[in-house]
Amino acid sequence: MRPARGIDAALAAGAIAFAAPSLTYPFSRDQALYWYVGRAWLDGALPYRDVVEHKTPFVYAVHALCCAVLGDTTWGIRALEVVATLAIGWLAASLASPARGPVRSVVLGGAMLVASVFYYGYLPYQDQAHSEIWCILLALGAAVAARRASTHGRAALAAGVLLGLGFVAKPPVLAFVPMVALELRARGAPLRRSAWLAAAGFAAVLAAVVAYFAARGGLGDLVDVTVRANAAFAREGRGAGSLREWLGRLWKAMDWFLPWSWIFVGACAAGVARGRLRGDRRLAARYGAPLAWAACAYAAVFVQLKFHVYQHALFVAPCALLGGTLARDLSRLALALAPARARPRRGGALRCALAAAFAAAVVVSCVADTPGDVWLLRARNAMRRLRGELDAAALVDSFDDPRWLDMAAAHAVGAWVRAHAAPGEHLLVRSYDPEIYYFAGRMYGGRFFWSTVLGSPALAYRRQEWLAQDRADVERLRPAWVVTRRTSESGAELEAPEWFERMGWTRQTLEAETEARAGPFVVLYRPPGAGAIQ
Repeated sequence: MRPARGIDAALAAGAIAFAAPSLTYPFSRDQALYWYVGRAWLDGALPYRDVVEHKTPFVYAVHALCCAVLGDTTWGIRALEVVATLAIGWLAASLASPARGPVRSVVLGGAMLVASVFYYGYLPYQDQAHSEIWCILLALGAAVAARRASTHGRAALAAGVLLGLGFVAKPPVLAFVPMVALELRARGAPLRRSAWLAAAGFAAVLAAVVAYFAARGGLGDLVDVTVRANAAFAREGRGAGSLREWLGRLWKAMDWFLPWSWIFVGACAAGVARGRLRGDRRLAARYGAPLAWAACAYAAVFVQLKFHVYQHALFVAPCALLGGTLARDLSRLALALAPARARPRRGGALRCALAAAFAAAVVVSCVADTPGDVWLLRARNAMRRLRGELDAAALVDSFDDPRWLDMAAAHAVGAWVRAHAAPGEHLLVRSYDPEIYYFAGRMYGGRFFWSTVLGSPALAYRRQEWLAQDRADVERLRPAWVVTRRTSESGAELEAPEWFERMGWTRQTLEAETEARAGPFVVLYRPPGAGAIQ
């Protein structure tokens, strides 16, 4: 194997190894929400009509696919996400290579490694497996199609289709349209014809989605939840903050990614400046491209005006672009430093040494300044699980986080319900704790399987109508089991244990060990044959 190919393989192996601990991650709240909708969809329910959750449908389709192929596992979506991260590295390397010809050696490995380390090293497990990873994968795919498709027409059409899929994954993908347009322009494609073909591909995807939901009688619900409800949620949640306040929030969010954010800006700026000073347009363009992609990612985050950590997964693309470019330039530097007479031998050794230093610097720059429970602790516990030092339950409980998630309590209560529920008995989980459905191995069957969308003041939409629908579902379905919190997070009456006790459910006495671990949760039971609710 040629040294460059060996370096590629080693860096790619490092990327896979860095991502591998994620296969042990359980569902957090958001991931359990997506899984539930995907599982229900696979069982015949229709998102928005039969189960209310306000993301666009792509992420539910991905979970439904995982359930269909791999069953109800937590590692299935994580494995697919590892593949997506590596694919982002490959696509970034393709953009960092000449438009004609194969993906360059070392660029590929460097892009994959940086994509993996940035994504898994900076984003905590609850901020992974969101829609953003699919959004940026499809945006990069559209740019690569625009650059490398065999004809101008195919390039534009394929780019439009991929952008359409990206829109179904996350509408802010439209912020990356300028990067796709630049690729079409760079190949000399007729812009007007390309624009029409790209629009046709984009529209074809949306038409297929609309036709599917219309055929199943859920088009009105799709529009109601993804458009009207999201607009109402946005108005309630954003308030009237000034531009300065929003920029401050964005800066605070970006501060999470130190020191890589400074490394990224510094390396790109230095590369562009060096190219300008030397009159080397190609060099300036190679380091300018990551900055341009970062600007689009910045815009995609900003238009949402939320600035959650998970939204910054969009920055994995510009980081991978820079990683591939840096790795290639370091490889060239190694060859330049080697004596001319011994270049084949010493040059290869120097390239390997610089590649190893590059990989070490990427990993250290990431994990050195982030909390240990983002990656280091997770990797350590994954190894302990592999060696048999942790059982599956202890590994799940290690994700307990008082700042965000009562994982150990949710796990204990869900496992208790699983052990005590009879076949065919259904479960309703109140508040925002859908991971309990997974631990219990039970579903609800009603439209409002989580109640934050009903009780939270920030998510007020069609409140009275939806409350009436929820009450009707509870009376019609009469789930045997209910898990709710002792104290409602939103203050809504429908999340209180007393609300269910008035309708005939009784609190269950748990075993001492389970009760000690149950934390904020209460389990209630009503026999399926108890009759109608009065």
